[in-house]
Amino acid sequence: MTSSSTEWNESNPSNSDLVNEGDDEIRAIKGATRARMAIEHIWPASQAAVAEAGLHKYITFQPQTSTPSLIGGTNTQVGAFYMSTDKHMVWVDSAGTNYIVMQSAKGLVFFSGTATLGVIPYVTSGGGLAQLTASAAGLVLVTQTNTGAPIWTGVSALMGVSVGSTNHGGTITLPAGFASAQCSIFVSGRDLRSATGTSCPDGIAPLCLANGTVMTCTWTSVNNNAVTGTGIGNYMVIGTK
Repeated sequence: MTSSSTEWNESNPSNSDLVNEGDDEIRAIKGATRARMAIEHIWPASQAAVAEAGLHKYITFQPQTSTPSLIGGTNTQVGAFYMSTDKHMVWVDSAGTNYIVMQSAKGLVFFSGTATLGVIPYVTSGGGLAQLTASAAGLVLVTQTNTGAPIWTGVSALMGVSVGSTNHGGTITLPAGFASAQCSIFVSGRDLRSATGTSCPDGIAPLCLANGTVMTCTWTSVNNNAVTGTGIGNYMVIGTK
């Protein structure tokens, strides 16, 4: 609160002052009280009985050199706001823990006007709040660097699926825009035949796997290890970013 030009002297009235001057002292006390309270409150010199008064016009804080001590017990003070000497607005709880609520020269600048219901706010590089543009249908919010606003993108840019089949030694096709490290590859045997094109002999040990993006699809006869063959494998690739 700023200073008041109205004198305040608690030594008045003295024991030697005349009783008939008491009304002057009462008026002086009321005037001095109003002059101080009116600095930050609505406090007129006179008002009707139903008029509002005493409401805050604004609130100021005197910087504190140390954390205020709160009172415990029956009338427990569970927390308090105060301004530190480095001009931070601080909340201190009953345990004496300080939380900076507003930091000097680093406060958030909120929306001008009325924000749109349902939008997502984000912090700009200047410490202000902006509204993220609403997305079109089928888009998702993706992580963005701290040098720009978050962006929306299509699901296809984050996930891709590729399915197909290829001969042993053939290349497994990845979803467009996805590297091998971003993909999970699943394979299974589709067609196993002998070297002459006839069906495989009874009792074979098939092997179907992905070696990177190369299909391995082979079989070996259980009864004769010398009898082997290759085939065709199916694959399904799921890419994620």
